Amino acid sequence: MKKRIFLAAGVLCAASIPAMAQEAYPNRPIRMVIAFTAGSSTDLMARIVASQLSINMKQPVIVENRPGAGGAIAASFVAKSPADGYTILAHSGSYVVAPWLYKSLPYDSLRDLTNVAAFGGFPGVVIAPPGKYRDLGQLLDKARKNSGGLNFASAGTGSSTHMSAEKINMLARIGGQHIPFRGTPEAITDVAAGRSDYFVAPVNTALGMIKSGRVDALAVTAKKRNPALPTVPTVAEAGLPGAEYPLWIGAFLASRTPPAIVARIHAEIARATESAAVKQQYAANGIDELPMSQTEFDRFIREEIVLSGELTKRANLKAE
Repeated sequence: MKKRIFLAAGVLCAASIPAMAQEAYPNRPIRMVIAFTAGSSTDLMARIVASQLSINMKQPVIVENRPGAGGAIAASFVAKSPADGYTILAHSGSYVVAPWLYKSLPYDSLRDLTNVAAFGGFPGVVIAPPGKYRDLGQLLDKARKNSGGLNFASAGTGSSTHMSAEKINMLARIGGQHIPFRGTPEAITDVAAGRSDYFVAPVNTALGMIKSGRVDALAVTAKKRNPALPTVPTVAEAGLPGAEYPLWIGAFLASRTPPAIVARIHAEIARATESAAVKQQYAANGIDELPMSQTEFDRFIREEIVLSGELTKRANLKAE
């Protein structure tokens, strides 16, 4: 009888361990793995949120950049990490494109990772070397007259900056030579040097270069003008309606992470992005809030994966 009592007590204690662990979360530093280079738009937004999370959750949120393969390196790392909520992936729109561009990803987006929350979004801006093109129309005209099209940069194959440019190329019916970089800063530098003809850069990371005159802003890939660039037309105003392409950053966790921890991290990210400190930094960097429930964000990602498949097919992008 005593053995049965001890056994039952042992089972109850063992069963209570996961619950206690979830209640205690977080009880040690959290790592946020960023899919792109330092200085990229993903990096900037993730660091803003991570800083506020550290304050709110009373645990350090350590930022780690793992760029490469359009963000697939970071995604694979997090997918294979312990499903305990202590490793968060910060990724961009390239997350939904990767399944269509890489034949053998070391992870499955829908099976190995959980869609947690949106950090925010921002419009892209088509930039070009200073003084080279009067406007977007002139750039597109030159591309049409050039049999090989023009060189266009991106923050990596399959990145939002790449797909945004491909959408412009598809609608404008122009070709071009894609030049992928490891991140946004490198792509902007290449345009400033005149080696690439254009790049669809996130407004927040290109703003300084635009204001200093080191690159020209030709159009924003949004439905309305950006307050930080009030004189720059939208792609529709520039003669290319339908070329809008929203850029977003979100958080993901390894699948099998306990639902309670997923819910906690979603709630903490929402709390961080709603704070006055983050709102101020978002406004200063042209970042838009994207309030969504965890269910809404999950549905958004799943729909974006389907839409990205359609776009890669239309743009005739080949898997690598």
